[in-house]
Amino acid sequence: MSMEALAKALGYKGASSIQRYESADTYPKLFLPGDLVVKLAEVLVGRGHPPIERADVLSLGAVLDVDALDYSPPHSETITIPEYDVRVSAGDGFHVDTETQRDSWPFSRAYIESELRLPVNRLVVLEVIGDSMFPTLASGDRVLVNMADARISQPGIFVLWDGDGTVVKRLELIPGSEPAKLRRISDNQLHGDYEVLVEDTQIIGRVVWYARRI
Repeated sequence: MSMEALAKALGYKGASSIQRYESADTYPKLFLPGDLVVKLAEVLVGRGHPPIERADVLSLGAVLDVDALDYSPPHSETITIPEYDVRVSAGDGFHVDTETQRDSWPFSRAYIESELRLPVNRLVVLEVIGDSMFPTLASGDRVLVNMADARISQPGIFVLWDGDGTVVKRLELIPGSEPAKLRRISDNQLHGDYEVLVEDTQIIGRVVWYARRI
């Protein structure tokens, strides 16, 4: 859901009423009021409020449900990160058609925690399809996505839902834009860049690593 749609579902007039709760800068300093927590839960499960629009977006969330991820025991020297059969398009996007784990990738726990400094229980591997991010990412590459990091205040490459499918793009917040906007950039110069509202962008996570066949 966009921030505007969520605000209306919660009974607010505009996105600004809840935007502060989603800000990476203010979130650690704020507590959600109890009544807001209840309303939010009701909206997300569809109780007491109209059904959420664009229900197909929620299927993506189901794929990336951290409670379902297949990780190794906490004291193991290796961790197993799941790869889901969800293609991440470096192009026009794909709908999420299947929600199954198709592979597992073993990583050194020390490398993930000490070198990359990533949360081991919020990672997923996805396949890239398309050439809009070439040469940075090529079709067939596998990317490691940190679902705990959606901070667009720090530019980078992200996996996101663009309204039509799941895509991977370089995102850059546009300073001083009102309402807040970000620039979606394709590293391949044959593809165009464009600006979108932050509230219309559903970020899945930041790309932090990739694997490619030589």
